Amino acid sequence: MKLVVVAKAFWSDVGEANAAREVTAELVKLGVELITVIHADSHVKGRREPIPQKTLSPINVEHGLLSRPPLNYYCLSARAAKILNLLRKDLGTDCVIHCHNLVPSAFSTCRCLETSAKFFTTVHGMADDEVRRYSKEIPVHPRELISRLGFVGLVYLYHFLLKRSKGQIIALSPRNACEIVRLGLQGSRVHVIPNGVDLGFFKPYDQTESRKRLGLPLDKSIVVTINEIQPRKGLHTLIKAARKITESVPDAHFVIVGKTSSNGLWYMAYLQKLLRKLDLCNHFKFTGFVPKGELPLYLNAANLFTLPSFAEGAPLVIPAAMACGRLTIATESAEAGYLPRNLVVENGNYDELGERIAYYLSDSKQCRLIGNELRQRALNEFSWTRIAKRTLDLYNKQL
Repeated sequence: MKLVVVAKAFWSDVGEANAAREVTAELVKLGVELITVIHADSHVKGRREPIPQKTLSPINVEHGLLSRPPLNYYCLSARAAKILNLLRKDLGTDCVIHCHNLVPSAFSTCRCLETSAKFFTTVHGMADDEVRRYSKEIPVHPRELISRLGFVGLVYLYHFLLKRSKGQIIALSPRNACEIVRLGLQGSRVHVIPNGVDLGFFKPYDQTESRKRLGLPLDKSIVVTINEIQPRKGLHTLIKAARKITESVPDAHFVIVGKTSSNGLWYMAYLQKLLRKLDLCNHFKFTGFVPKGELPLYLNAANLFTLPSFAEGAPLVIPAAMACGRLTIATESAEAGYLPRNLVVENGNYDELGERIAYYLSDSKQCRLIGNELRQRALNEFSWTRIAKRTLDLYNKQL
């Protein structure tokens, strides 16, 4: 079987790019012949071809990633369609074109109907959740209003692109799959395959040693979240929940790992104001940006991980926390089918979030027990090898 990967981002550090790289690497290990990767990587500033060979591992040059230099970047839909047309002669009946973005998928498939290759599109989240969050989100800022208006238009664009896309659609969660089917796509065309986790990178470490290396208190009940500082990540919900948590667990300490974007400076100011108002400044630590290599340490330093987001696709950080053996609590829009129902709370419901976190922090034995169960689930279901096998099975079924 031959494979062409089309992705808006492939070499950057955004979640969509990480997922596309990981699953492609595992497909190659399973014997799939990678013809080429068509990508743009607008998130990687200053990067131009050729890409250094050392960055290709475990997908290396003999698998064809650099065999067609003009394909290393392109202007998404129109450029991708032209390239796929040029590759027509190389695409046989056993070829799969896998798009990791709706834009090239919607237009490329219509320009390449002559090919016998099968098209698959992974939808990395739905814009509907972005709009739905506004009814429950309190902080509003003029700069945020512009973003909100943009997302309203983005919802209609997503719907248009989905209906235009051909072939099979891969949703990352049951929630997103239901949204896609609700738009009128046949249920037989929509398949749920979640994101996975690198089990060799995210794994259990000694909690005390992790805290020492990060300079975190050894005698606190630590709650960690890994998020970019922006409104849709729901950090204001966590701060409001913290007031209830600290009443039951006075030594609770919250570590927020993530950078603040230029558009999120006003939101950071709002969070700081909220902390002062609720007298919680001593209970919170904002680390700012941290290197990827330190993320397993922060997860292992925690007693509990939480993701209070209002809108997500299938966040990579949840299976990462599970792989580290950490009890994880997330909102309905963030859990993406990874978690059992007792670990899922309503979007924006800070009372429910606070009660749930306080309950588990107060019972360290149960917290560890459930954390071990989540790790086992990550090992059994969410390794990238397992995700790639499910993807390959879908390819074979359609071929």
